[in-house]
Amino acid sequence: LGSTVTTGCILPCVENAVYDMEEKVVVCAVHCLETLLQLSLISSRCLVIDMVRKVSALPLHPSRAIATSATCFLATAAKCLGLVDSYLFLLPEISACLQYQ
Repeated sequence: LGSTVTTGCILPCVENAVYDMEEKVVVCAVHCLETLLQLSLISSRCLVIDMVRKVSALPLHPSRAIATSATCFLATAAKCLGLVDSYLFLLPEISACLQYQ
């Protein structure tokens, strides 16, 4: 039941909350996504990459709380994807957020 219910019922609600107007709602939604990854309830690589695409611009958000929670989510996604998949799928999605000095 775990990942099936998560992808069918919980994930669509959390996805909508990522685009909410309230800062606290967005922070909680991104934290929820991070927790779902940590609990391996989002186990499909395609779903993880889709979530990364939806959160990838948030590290540039003016709100420090949103930016921090998005960065934590991306770090957790990288751990879940592994080294090769992170370089192949995650890095192109977040390259706009990276700064080189």
